[in-house]
Amino acid sequence: ACQAAPGSYCAEGAVSIGGIQCPIGHFCVGGTQDKQPCTCALGSYCPAGSSSAAGVTCPAGKLCAGGSAGLTNCPAQPGEHCPEGSVSHSLCPVGAYCEGGSSEPAPCAVSAGRYCPAGTASPAGAPCPTGFFCPGGQADKKPCSAPAGSQCGGGSSSGAGEECAAATFCIGGQALAQPCRAEPGHYCPSGCSDATGHPCPPGHFCSGGVALPSPCTGPPGNYCPATDVLPAGTQCPALHWCEGGSHPERPCEAMVGKFCGAGCDVAQGHSCPAGSYCEGGDKPKVPCTCQPGFYCDVES
Repeated sequence: ACQAAPGSYCAEGAVSIGGIQCPIGHFCVGGTQDKQPCTCALGSYCPAGSSSAAGVTCPAGKLCAGGSAGLTNCPAQPGEHCPEGSVSHSLCPVGAYCEGGSSEPAPCAVSAGRYCPAGTASPAGAPCPTGFFCPGGQADKKPCSAPAGSQCGGGSSSGAGEECAAATFCIGGQALAQPCRAEPGHYCPSGCSDATGHPCPPGHFCSGGVALPSPCTGPPGNYCPATDVLPAGTQCPALHWCEGGSHPERPCEAMVGKFCGAGCDVAQGHSCPAGSYCEGGDKPKVPCTCQPGFYCDVES
């Protein structure tokens, strides 16, 4: 008489004393017992030769609905996979890419500045998002730790980020660059950390906001000091001369009898007016103090 081992059963009319192998979707306790429908949980199945109703865990690349359903091929799309014990397909995990179907996740090997987020379908991965940096390989994106004046734009590979662009300011960390809010006479240079910017440099004028310094276009006798707001600049100060444009003011080089008044446009200055006398150089004209019967003529 048939006396089957666990995982086999004695079918009606069986001629083998060891029985036959239990079919998939069933379990067989052996002896003279017939096969029984599998009652395993979701994510498990009873393969051929099962001796327990609990079955075994569904292998990676397959789906198992539990009970007597058996196992089916994974229907995953690119960027998805069926891990061990699956009832349905799942997104590919971070640090890997998945080609879909029954294939298993492959380790991400992207260069610095890229990463493989959940659901990646290509070995090329994706650019690191703004506010984060990506070391590459299987590593996930990490929060940016940039200092003030820097940011992590898209594709950053270092936690220190990169210098903030001119006309913007950056407070550091994960914050992104913001448009400069400088008042007229100020601007935001590259690497700026202050919304109000820095003073406009000499020889330039600054309109404020996101505008960058522009060379001064003032006529001779004018110059643009720091924080200037007008293209024409400001009148040259007394005791100096200014050739205009973006050139700075220069000390007066007048000879005796000449002086540099406000708005002077030549290094040698202008003639000292009658009633005054001028020592030249960077000295101002002063009222004449001559004795009665004498006077200070032009260029005294």
